[in-house]
Amino acid sequence: MIAVREKSVSRLLCIAGVILLMLLFCLMVAPLQAGDIPSRLGGGNISWGNAGIEQENFIKSLRNAGTRMVRSVLYPSGYWKDEPVTVMDDQLKLLHHYEVTPMLLFAHETYWKPYLPDYDSWFQIGAAYAERYRPNSPWLLSQGIEDYGITIFGLSNEPDDKNPEIPPSAYRDMTKGLADGVHSVFPEGKVILHGMRSTGWDNDWLQACAPLLNDGTLAAIDMHKYCNLNQIENNDSWTAQRRFDEEFKEETGVTADVGLTSTEFNSKGSGMTEDEAARTFLLLAWEMLGVVGNNGQPVCLFAFPWNINHTISEDPNYGMNHGIDPWDPTRRGQTLRLMANLSESLDFTVSDRSGLYRLEGEGRTMWVWNNWPDWTDHLGSVTLTDIPADATHLTIWGYDGEWNGARESYPLTGESDITLTLPQDETYMIVANADTKAMLLYEETFEASNSFSNAASVLSPPEPVAAQGRYLAETTLPSSGSVNAIDSIDIEIPEGTTEMTFRCKVGLGADDVGDVRFNYILEFEDGTGAPAGSLSGGSIELSSKHADAMRDYEATIDVSDAISSGAERITGIGYGFTQNSAGADTQIGYVDTIRIAAQKPDDDPTDPQIETGKWYRLKNLQYNKYLDTQPNGVLRVEPNGTSDGATWQFEDADDGYYYIDAKKEGRGYLDTSSNHVVSWKDFSTSDGHKWLPVALDDGTFRFVNKKNGREYLVADSDDSVKWNDGQTGADTQWVLIEVNP
Repeated sequence: MIAVREKSVSRLLCIAGVILLMLLFCLMVAPLQAGDIPSRLGGGNISWGNAGIEQENFIKSLRNAGTRMVRSVLYPSGYWKDEPVTVMDDQLKLLHHYEVTPMLLFAHETYWKPYLPDYDSWFQIGAAYAERYRPNSPWLLSQGIEDYGITIFGLSNEPDDKNPEIPPSAYRDMTKGLADGVHSVFPEGKVILHGMRSTGWDNDWLQACAPLLNDGTLAAIDMHKYCNLNQIENNDSWTAQRRFDEEFKEETGVTADVGLTSTEFNSKGSGMTEDEAARTFLLLAWEMLGVVGNNGQPVCLFAFPWNINHTISEDPNYGMNHGIDPWDPTRRGQTLRLMANLSESLDFTVSDRSGLYRLEGEGRTMWVWNNWPDWTDHLGSVTLTDIPADATHLTIWGYDGEWNGARESYPLTGESDITLTLPQDETYMIVANADTKAMLLYEETFEASNSFSNAASVLSPPEPVAAQGRYLAETTLPSSGSVNAIDSIDIEIPEGTTEMTFRCKVGLGADDVGDVRFNYILEFEDGTGAPAGSLSGGSIELSSKHADAMRDYEATIDVSDAISSGAERITGIGYGFTQNSAGADTQIGYVDTIRIAAQKPDDDPTDPQIETGKWYRLKNLQYNKYLDTQPNGVLRVEPNGTSDGATWQFEDADDGYYYIDAKKEGRGYLDTSSNHVVSWKDFSTSDGHKWLPVALDDGTFRFVNKKNGREYLVADSDDSVKWNDGQTGADTQWVLIEVNP
């Protein structure tokens, strides 16, 4: 092993200096964690000394999951020897290349070797590895690597389970030796109490190390936490916040405002479907990240689910992929990637013990709401406050069996607060967006007691949807898209309007309902009061499974033809329910809220331009990954888009279209072929090689292929790139980032 020096006066002075530096550091007001959420998400394990293809694929999978940290593990054969400390050199360079930051665990399970009980051995190990791999160390600077390195260290994994032969007092001395050694050369480094599995009252190792947490020697407690659905639904003792406050701190005498980490957590797949595991994983990930300290401030340095690297076939309980080359995520893997993508550039501004978090960064705002019994103080309904003034809609993401896109979108027109009522037993990510401009024209919220003009009858709302809206009832619903009533309204259409958004909450109040659809109609008048036509739409399908919940309907209405025909006002609105095949049973439908918004005229329109002769990176809006070329004509979106293969320029095709050319030598224009394939092949000038950039209001672009029947350039969840049939989701939007040639 590393040679152990005899105690000396110089070393004692060094330790005294370290203690003084630590005391001065503790007087400074600084957050325990920094950076956005993806920079604190990661996985493990990556082993020392192996920078081969297997480890590289794992690092790529971390980035494909949207995460940027990893637990790097050194085993005794790596650190328990007399050789120079170089075993992690290749791995550090590889991790730096992919912009992944490691924390370093010195694995020390006694079934491998007799344990090192003494303080001195671990002092030397900590000092040696911190000196070589800390940020801006002489070795890293010699490799041209600045402001990057290992800042967090830990010793042994789950000592209460895997190392029962090590007495708690010896474990304390070993941990203190590691920490003092790290701090002797790197005072800012953090050493954590790693792998605490058991609760405080029966964890002798945690109790033994409590003084090291209280005096600042150790920076954080590392919590390992696995929950099944029954534990989540029926026992709030499984919350990370309660375990941290009561079991890890109060019961062990930890009073310092220490941090939290988690190098292992997940929902237990045993006895759960993958859908249930994904839904509960979202809860567990956010509640771990949102743990707060003594003064209500966020204290989670990082959270690593176990295991991004395992396939679900080899690890049915915790595996998060179907394959690693390329990474093919399970539902839990998809959930991790989505939360990382949505939270890019965001960090907590409000995190407390109520189960509601607020995150902000780079002009964006997101709330996370753990809407589970015993996990929130806002069960079923929550009020979001201080909504940004420029936000035009709230987009709600929640796991409902698969990630098909945003669950719902609520238009906003300057509201500072809004109350949402959503189904329980889910975690919601609610994003305030300002990528469209809308002006509220009309809004009406109904009570169950309201009458409804021209309706056949009005019924008292049945349980369990009491007082949720205005009810319509007929013994036989009409077919063919008619509506049940027309209400008179008077709305002036703003000058310059070309589109309107019609939005409402609708639902059914009866079980065993057949094929029922919601419909609406708008009626117009011109400036003289004469009728100026009407527009109708709707046809959202409802079924009995929605009888106890509202569904949101939103439609974009093209009113340009009506306006060109003289329409200046909306004077009538109708809404109701139809059934494709009329039935004899009484059917009940209800409407809660109706809103109509118009596209705001833009007094200072922005028209993003693409310039030929400049180089760009093309970042997909939905996946936050860059268009990149691979060998043999293959295109993918990758998290690291800095290579020449991911750098593009636009060449004028002289007909309004452009060729999109990769900078990497020998790789030609983007080309389309049958079966939705997009590739780089050659420098042909056929229509399949030509693309029309379409600038959108939010500054992004869509690219339309000139070949007849081939529409937008789109990224897929498996990181492939295709052309689609005209769908216009965020996966078809690309951010152009200009780069130096």
